[in-house]
Amino acid sequence: MTSLSCEKLAVWTIVAILLQMVGLFLFVSAFFPMKSAISGS
Repeated sequence: MTSLSCEKLAVWTIVAILLQMVGLFLFVSAFFPMKSAISGS
């Protein structure tokens, strides 16, 4: 039981991190259009 719950905890942690990264990417993309970001660099 303990190893199973630890496994679930690890999976949910990874999922949460991925969701945060995607959310941050969408947030940045919405405020800073990709075209201006590419031409700026």
